[in-house]
Amino acid sequence: MTDLTKQIRKEIKDSGYTNKQVSLKENNCSLNWSYDMTIKDESINPQDLYSIRNKFQSIDRDSSSGEILNGANIYFSIIKDGRLF
Repeated sequence: MTDLTKQIRKEIKDSGYTNKQVSLKENNCSLNWSYDMTIKDESINPQDLYSIRNKFQSIDRDSSSGEILNGANIYFSIIKDGRLF
């Protein structure tokens, strides 16, 4: 588990969610990281997790073309009931 993953888990906990309500899965590939935050508690609105996502998500783009640059990007998926938010 990376330090970033630990920070995200702490942020989820500090926001009042337990790991039984929201799970976090880390994926990494080619110097990029992606995280799946899966909502397990039906009472949680996916938008409630946007502030956590926005705090950590980072996508570098080419200033001319807008193309996503490879390496050191951090992507987030928020999943509830098998749907992506």
